[in-house]
Amino acid sequence: MENATQQALSADELLAGTEAQSEAVLALPAGSQTVFALVRKLRGQRATSDTFRVQLRACMRQYGEDWQLLDGDDAKWYDTLNSAWVIADHDSRTLHFGPKGGIPVSETLAGHGLPAYLFAQTILWAKQRYPDYAVARILLHPDEAADEESRLRRNSFYASQGFDFEWFDHEQRAGCCFKGRADQLLAVWDLQTVRDLSCEALIGLVAEENTLRVEAQDARARMASHKEHLESRFERERMINLILTGVTCFVLTMGLMAALGV
Repeated sequence: MENATQQALSADELLAGTEAQSEAVLALPAGSQTVFALVRKLRGQRATSDTFRVQLRACMRQYGEDWQLLDGDDAKWYDTLNSAWVIADHDSRTLHFGPKGGIPVSETLAGHGLPAYLFAQTILWAKQRYPDYAVARILLHPDEAADEESRLRRNSFYASQGFDFEWFDHEQRAGCCFKGRADQLLAVWDLQTVRDLSCEALIGLVAEENTLRVEAQDARARMASHKEHLESRFERERMINLILTGVTCFVLTMGLMAALGV
């Protein structure tokens, strides 16, 4: 426990030394719109520890044919918001996951299951590199389970990743979760709400968007041509009607004059 405390106290310093290793794009569909986010993975190594962090930031929103670049807080990299990390302590052969107390996400990125995705990425990394390391206990505070809904959401979050629990009360509001070996964790997230886009998928998305744009332009051109044709036809019919009206008036006038013997 003392080692875990020391590790927690030095987490900020250890994570500050991480460097970006890779970046990718996520598609976050929700109804008629899709938010696209950049995800980057960072790693730092020291003699007694290995650290890994995954971060997200929103970059674009698609709504039908409209694309909007996102800026402001949602488009920034944060150390705690939209982020998760794990520290491998080689001396104790333990893994320390964070941030403590859950993974907060920004408003634009909320509702897509991103905490599970971020946490799963740290688990995958740990399972691949340190499968036999033990998972340090994660304290579950009662203030994280103020009501039944939040209690169930928190507990099911860790349970879905394969954690074991030790409870300090009968209501399962205070306790801790842990695992004997990293390779026993699961690393799962909702593939319907968080989709990794490969280079091939990105090319396909751009090609599809370009096809839709060309089709929309063609449709608008056809509608404009049809409208122009209708307007021209209407003008011709109007002129014909004017001529017919004039001829009719002339014939009636001549007939009237003949009848009156004028």
